[in-house]
Amino acid sequence: MRTVFQGEHFTDEVRSAQRKPHPLLMILIFIVILAVSQLVPMAIEIPLGRVMSRVFEDSQALYSGFMTGISLILTAVGIITAILYCRLIERRSLAGMGLVRGKCVRYYVLGAALGTMMFSASVGICVITGAVRYIGTDVYSAPIFVLICVGWLIQGAEEEILCRGLLMGSLCAYNSSRKDISLQQASLDSNQGDIGDKQRQLAAARMPLWGAVLINSVFFAVLHVFNGGFNPIAFVNLTLFRLFMSVMALRFNSIIPCCAAHSLWNLAQGNIFGLPVSGATSGPSVWRFELLPDMALWTGGEFGIEGGLGTTAVLAVMTACLMFSPAKNDKQ
Repeated sequence: MRTVFQGEHFTDEVRSAQRKPHPLLMILIFIVILAVSQLVPMAIEIPLGRVMSRVFEDSQALYSGFMTGISLILTAVGIITAILYCRLIERRSLAGMGLVRGKCVRYYVLGAALGTMMFSASVGICVITGAVRYIGTDVYSAPIFVLICVGWLIQGAEEEILCRGLLMGSLCAYNSSRKDISLQQASLDSNQGDIGDKQRQLAAARMPLWGAVLINSVFFAVLHVFNGGFNPIAFVNLTLFRLFMSVMALRFNSIIPCCAAHSLWNLAQGNIFGLPVSGATSGPSVWRFELLPDMALWTGGEFGIEGGLGTTAVLAVMTACLMFSPAKNDKQ
C-alpha cells in the first residue's frame, strides 16, 4: 500500500539550498531560532504589560484578554526569524519551506474547515460521553475577541512555518544532500560496476522522510511538558497533532492548509468553545463549556480537551486517512 511519504513533495525543493546542516546541528539552530521567537516578544510584552495594567486597572479580564492577543500577534517574530534564516543562511526558496502560492486561498479555506471540524468532533465526543457541560456565552469584549482571533491566525502559521517549513524542511535538505552525493559517487565508480552498491549503502545512511516527520512531531510535543496539566495522553495527542500537520503538508505539497488548520483548531478551542488551549485560558469566547472533574480521561483535566481520549480518536483517524492517501503529485 502506497503512503503519502512516497512520490514528490515540496521538500524536494530544498535540494537547491546552498547550506544543508547536519540534523543534530539543525536541531540546535532550531532551538536558537525558537529562543529568539520567545525572548524578543517577551522584551516587548513586559514593559507593555506594565503600561496596559494601568489602562485596564478596573478590569482584569480585559487586561488579560488584551495581553493574550498581543502575545499571539507577536509570534510573528518567529515567522520573520524562520524566513530570514532560510532565505539568508540556507539560501532556499519560500517554496522549499512549503509556502507555495498555487491554490493558496483554496488550501487555506480547506485547512480552516478541517481544523474547525476536527476540534468540533473532539468536543462532540466529550458531550456524548458527558465529560463537558455547556454553561453559556462569554463574549465580554468584541474588540478583544477580534484581536485574539487575529492573533491565532498568526500563531498557528508561526508554529507550522517553524516546524514543518523550517525544521522538517531542513532535515529533508540533509537527506537530499546525501542522495546527491550517492548519485555522484556512483557515477564516478561506474566503470567498476558497483553503482547499485554505492547507492544502497549511502541511501541506508540517510534519514528517511518519515524520520524527519517524526522528529519534528515529537520535538515540539516535548516543548509543552511544562504546560499546566500536562499528562501522558496530552503528549500522545500533541505528537499526533504535529504528525497530522506534517502528513497534511506532504499530502497537499504545501504548509498553507496546515497554517489554517492549526490556527482554527486553537481558535475554536479557546474562543469558540471556551476551553483551555494546552493548559492556558484565552479570553472571551462565543460559547463556554465546563470540563467535568471526574471525566479527566476524556477532558484532559487542567490541560484541556487536547489531553483527552476524544481528541486521540479524532487525530488518529484523520492522520491515518491522510497518511494512506497518496499525494496529489503522486504520478504512480
